[in-house]
Amino acid sequence: MPFAGTFFLLEQSSGFNEMLFDVKMTLNQIQRKYYVPDRGLLKAEDYRDRAQGFGLCTLAILVLYLVTGMNAGNMSEIEVSVLMAGFTAGCALYVTSAFITTAKRFLSLIAFVPAFALYLIILKSVFGSLQNSRLDCLVAMENIMMWCGLGTVLVSVVTLIVSHKFTSKDLITVILCVGFMLRTIVVLFTPLYYYQHDLSDFSVLEGGYHDDYIMFIHDYLTLPSGDVRDMGLFYHPPLHHMLCAVFLRIQEGLPLRFSGDFNGLKMLPALWTSYLVLFAKKILDYFEIKGKALVVSLLLIVFCPQMIFLAIQLNNDALGLMLFVASFYLALKWYSKPELTTILFLALAIGCAMMTKLSMGFVAFPVAWLFVVRLFKAAKTMRSNTDRKAKHVLQNLIKQFVFFALLVFPLGMWFPLRNLVLYGTPITYVFAIPSTANQDVSTYSALQRILLPSKELLRYPYLVQGEEVNDYNIILALTKSGLFDDRDFGSDYLTLTGRIMLLTSFVILLLITVCALIEVFNIVAGKGDKKRFSTEHISLWLISIVLIASEVSFCFSYPVVCTEAFRYIAPIIVPAAVWSGRLMMESGDPKSNKAYKVLSTSLTIVACAFVITVILFYGASPQYHLIWNDLLNK
Repeated sequence: MPFAGTFFLLEQSSGFNEMLFDVKMTLNQIQRKYYVPDRGLLKAEDYRDRAQGFGLCTLAILVLYLVTGMNAGNMSEIEVSVLMAGFTAGCALYVTSAFITTAKRFLSLIAFVPAFALYLIILKSVFGSLQNSRLDCLVAMENIMMWCGLGTVLVSVVTLIVSHKFTSKDLITVILCVGFMLRTIVVLFTPLYYYQHDLSDFSVLEGGYHDDYIMFIHDYLTLPSGDVRDMGLFYHPPLHHMLCAVFLRIQEGLPLRFSGDFNGLKMLPALWTSYLVLFAKKILDYFEIKGKALVVSLLLIVFCPQMIFLAIQLNNDALGLMLFVASFYLALKWYSKPELTTILFLALAIGCAMMTKLSMGFVAFPVAWLFVVRLFKAAKTMRSNTDRKAKHVLQNLIKQFVFFALLVFPLGMWFPLRNLVLYGTPITYVFAIPSTANQDVSTYSALQRILLPSKELLRYPYLVQGEEVNDYNIILALTKSGLFDDRDFGSDYLTLTGRIMLLTSFVILLLITVCALIEVFNIVAGKGDKKRFSTEHISLWLISIVLIASEVSFCFSYPVVCTEAFRYIAPIIVPAAVWSGRLMMESGDPKSNKAYKVLSTSLTIVACAFVITVILFYGASPQYHLIWNDLLNK
């Protein structure tokens, strides 16, 4: 009765009736938007678009984690069969949606059952022939997952092409899918400690590494106290390490057979890297890169090997870089339509990026540029137009900036300010990198380090350190580290493939540099599309200049090989992809210069060759055979 009386009083109030009316209107709008009588509640176009969305990506990684614990060592014939059958059923549903627009298309998910049975039979027979040798079975699992997965994608593509249903959106989905699959293979089949930086073995809390930081928060549910200058890598802001600690706590509380396996942490960087790729794709869409230009630009991002390393590394790079790219996208979105909600999300993204890694604050340069230009335009409009609307726009911008500052500065700066106030630690403090004999490159001139690499270093595809001649040239070292991290793969097959990959990457770098120089020339000469003069395009140049300048400064301040790492400037692939895409878009104009067409064709051919070498290198069994053999023999 008390509840009935309360509801009666609410019903009599006009406010309640207005709220009820708003809810009904919202539901009606949703129904009108998504309900089409001849197609059902969910339109086929919507479903196929969602194959490129954050939701499906998150679901896929969650299922992967629950089935495998992000560790191939936890997998048997059943787990592999479940994953491959699920992937096959997903492809079947995607293809079926091109033909059937009603809910009946979901019947295609029945493909899971025969696919599961087929994979189980194949795996049991293969494992039986290998006498269940652990190393050989792992290699067999990797080959079956990689090549059968690619085969399933190929069959889906051919089916759509033959039926004249294949679209440019489907091609983009294929690129994202294959890139996701390649990263998944590396995450599952690479031992936890292989591609890591500044990570020990989660066993002690005395080394000051990233895992020590994570386990301290996990064990004590608090931040370390004391001067971080005496604690190794504990000077880093703690967001990444707190998320990892919470994740481990949750995993330990779940009834999972791998609840004590630290490999589960690989779920987080795998998720962040996938989000990074999707945000980069949104930036390409923002700059209206379309058609073949979008395909090539996306290939350069998705199959950049740095995306593969980030997906497995448990340091703070993946989260920080994802938030950097997300922040830039949100800044562009806000600039095109300034709204309070967008700028608050932008503040949250930048604040969290700086709470992950303080150097991610470099994104503030292009963001500040966008803010200043938008504010200047509003002020100019108000001076030339005295009506209240123009004044209101300016006041609204100032209000948004105030809310932005109130959110971003506490989030981004609380940790370095805490250390400054309590322990006198400089805000820009960086852990001192010793000039050890096996990495020192301080004896080389600035000209050598920037322009003149030795022929011996060019012949060898992997990063050279600990030798008589280390990789001292910054451009060469950045390229090598972006392709192979700091690993040295001993296989002749991989070394040959690596040399081809290094060669194609240099050609791509040269072509992108030419694209960028053409962009600069056209800006100075006032030629071509006026969009290149836009504020947003200038923000791309700001990102590139700031990242390159900071990296060069870092390399000369700390002249050791480990500072010459592409992961420090990884977001630069986004401006590079946009410049490449813009040139290819202009080459499609019948009136464009023939040189543009030659550059566009060359970039397309070399990009495709590069992608093939990346798949052959990171999807091939020799690599994993070497890695697991090395691990099992220790």
